[in-house]
Amino acid sequence: MNKQLKLLFRILTPRQKATLAILLFSLLGAAVLESLGIGLILPFLRLVTDPSALDKVPWLAAVYKLSGASSYNEFLFFATGGLVAVFLLKNSYLAYVSYFQIRFSQNIFQCVAQRLLKAFCNRPYTYHLTHNSSEIIRVITSDAHAISNTLLRPGLTLITECVVVIAITTTLIIIDPFMTSLAFGIIGVTMGIFYFCVRPGLRRLGIASQTGSGGMIHWINQCLGAIREIKISGRRRLFFDAFADKVRIYADSAIVSNILQMLPRLLLETLAVAGLAGAFVVSIWQGKSGAELLPILATFAVAAFRLMPSANRILISASQFHLGGAFLEAVVRGLEEELHNTSASQADQQTTLPIKFEKAMELRNISFSYPESKINALHDISVTLKRGESLGIVGPSGGGKSTLLNIILGLLTPSEGEFRVDGHDVLADPTAWQRCIGFVPQDIYLLDETIRANVAFGFSPQDMDETRLFNAVSAAHLNETVNNFPEGIDTVVGERGVRLSGGQRQRVAMARALYNEPAVIIMDEATASLDNESEQEIAQAIARLKGARTFIIVAHRLSTVQGCDRLVFLKDGKIAATGTYDELAGGNADFQRMARIA
Repeated sequence: MNKQLKLLFRILTPRQKATLAILLFSLLGAAVLESLGIGLILPFLRLVTDPSALDKVPWLAAVYKLSGASSYNEFLFFATGGLVAVFLLKNSYLAYVSYFQIRFSQNIFQCVAQRLLKAFCNRPYTYHLTHNSSEIIRVITSDAHAISNTLLRPGLTLITECVVVIAITTTLIIIDPFMTSLAFGIIGVTMGIFYFCVRPGLRRLGIASQTGSGGMIHWINQCLGAIREIKISGRRRLFFDAFADKVRIYADSAIVSNILQMLPRLLLETLAVAGLAGAFVVSIWQGKSGAELLPILATFAVAAFRLMPSANRILISASQFHLGGAFLEAVVRGLEEELHNTSASQADQQTTLPIKFEKAMELRNISFSYPESKINALHDISVTLKRGESLGIVGPSGGGKSTLLNIILGLLTPSEGEFRVDGHDVLADPTAWQRCIGFVPQDIYLLDETIRANVAFGFSPQDMDETRLFNAVSAAHLNETVNNFPEGIDTVVGERGVRLSGGQRQRVAMARALYNEPAVIIMDEATASLDNESEQEIAQAIARLKGARTFIIVAHRLSTVQGCDRLVFLKDGKIAATGTYDELAGGNADFQRMARIA
C-alpha cells in the first residue's frame, strides 16, 4: 500500500495535494458527527424508557434546566427534535463530503487523462514506431479512469470509514468496554484473515484486467481497420476468436472482483449478529438484567447498522486499492517524462515562432540508426537546399528515403551530424523548424469532420482564417470537389475520408499543407496511389508554387520529381548520386533502371 501511495502522490499536482489535505480534514468532521449521532442514542433511549434518568444523569438534568421545558413530556419532545436535527445535520454534511470526494476523484481522472494524451503526443516519434496504439489508448482511458475508481475513491473511502469506525468504536467502548471488545475482537480478527488471504491475488487480478481491456481495444481496431479485407476474404474467425479470448480474460477478472466485493458484506453480517449475540449471552451470564441491557443493545444495534456498511467498504476499498496498483504503475510510466521534466507538458502549445528560412537548409554528415539496431539506416548524408529550390529524393525501397525525410521533418534525431537552417541548429529546437513546414503524406489521416476542419487542421472554428482557407483550396485544385457537394466546404468527409476518392483526399492534404502558408512543403509519396490525371493536377499545383515555396519530394514515381531542380538518389542508406533528372538518367545505372520500370 505504501508503494501505491508514493506513486499516487507523484502524479498529483501541488494544488491537488492541497485539495486532498482539505478533504482529509473534512473527514475528521464527518467522524465527529458520526460519533455524536451514535453517542446520543443511548441517553435518548434511557430517557424514553426511564423518566427518572433526568435525576440520575447529571448532564441530562442540566440540559433539562437549560431547555426551559415545564414537564418531562415537553422535554422529551425537545429531545426528539434535537436528535432528528443532529442526524439531519450529520447526514447533510456527509452528503456534501461524499460529493466533494466524488468530484475530486473525477477531476483527477480528467486531469490525468489530459496529461497522458499530451505526454504520449510529446514522446519521440520512435516511441510511436515501437508501441501499439491500443496500449496507449488503454492507458489514457481505462487505466486513467481506474486511478479514480480503484485507487483514489477507494483510498478516500478507506480513510473515511476507518476514521468513522474508530470514532464510533471509541464511543461504544465508553458505553460498555466488555461487549465492545468481544464483538469487535471477533469481527476484526476475521476481517484481517480474509483480507490477507485475498491480497496476494489482487495484483494479478489487476494485470489480467489490463491485459483483457488492452487486448479488446487492439482487436477491435484490427477488425474495423481491416473491415474491407475481412469482408472480401471471409477470414473473420481469427479476429472473432482473438477478441473473444480477451473478452473472456476481462470478464473472468471482473467476476472474481465482483465476488470479492460481495463476500465481505455477507461475512460481516454473520459476524455482527454472532458477536452481538455472544456479548449478550455473556452479559446475562454475568448477572445483568434484560432491562439494563436493552438500551445498550439498542445502541449497539444502531451502531452495528452503521458500522457494517463501513466495515464492508473498508474491506472492498482495501482490495480495490491493491487491485489498482497495476493501473497506477502504467499511468506513472506514461507520465514519466513529464514527471522528470516539467517543461515537457508545454510542448503542445502553438506559441513557437517559425524559423525565418531565407537562405539555405543544410544536412551535414548525417547518420542514423534505429533503437536496438546495430546497422545504420543512413550513412554520412550531406545535402544543401536553397530557399525556393525543389529537391527530389528517390531510390529503391529500403534505401533510406523515409528515414531521411523523418529527420528533415524533425521527427527523428540523427546519431551523428548537423542539421541547420540559416545557421539555426534544428536539432536543438525542431519545433521552430516544424512551424515552417507543410507536410503532405502518402496516407493522409482525415478527421471525421468537414472539409473546412480538415484543411484548417488543428484550428477551432473561431480561429480559422477564411482568406487562407480560400487560397489553400484554390492552390490545391480542391474547388471542383468542394463545389460538387451540396454542403460545399462544410461537407463531412467521413471516417478517414471514406466519402472522398484517393485524388480528392490528396488534394485535401495539399490544401492542409498550404493553409499555414509554409516556407517549405514536404511531400512523401503523395502521388503514389493516384491515377495519372490526379497526379498531373498535383504536379500543376506544385509547378505554380515553384520558386515561391521550397519543395522536398520523396517519390517512387519519377514523373513526380522530373521538374525538381535537383535529385538525390539514395541506395543502402547512402547518397549514390545527385544531380538533375537528366544528369541521373544519363549517368546512373540504378536510376536508369527505375526510369525504365516507371
